[in-house]
Amino acid sequence: MANYTAVFISIQYIVSFVECGTYDIYKSIFCNIMSLTITDLEQLQTEHPEWQMELVEGKIIVTGLSDYESEEIGARLSTFLNIWVMSRKLGRITGSGAGFILPNIEEDDSEKRNLRSPDVSFVKADRLKKTKRAFVDLVPDLMVEIKSKSDRI
Repeated sequence: MANYTAVFISIQYIVSFVECGTYDIYKSIFCNIMSLTITDLEQLQTEHPEWQMELVEGKIIVTGLSDYESEEIGARLSTFLNIWVMSRKLGRITGSGAGFILPNIEEDDSEKRNLRSPDVSFVKADRLKKTKRAFVDLVPDLMVEIKSKSDRI
């Protein structure tokens, strides 16, 4: 049991299991003991800005690189949408780096919020008047996920 205790001491250590693919061994133990928050994710993001992370139901998910074709599809879609949206001043288009804090699923727990980062997103101009240097607390008007070769859907 001492080995598991060491794992729980450092969130950074646990996330490194996610990155190297051995996380599944510890998943059931970790998920039943801890539920992480957006504040935890922000702390990890500060410590590891090179990691692409999302928070889903209290679990931090570190995503890997996309395959070339999927990334090309996302870039083209972003380009086409940007041309349409910017010329008409309809809103904002973002890529996979933008984080959106989604509404609570359970009303009684304000800490259980999901933070997702779609491959391409659109937010109407009247809903986000200024660009923010933080995660935005809203659901985009359009969220696109592009299936990559490694996705298990």
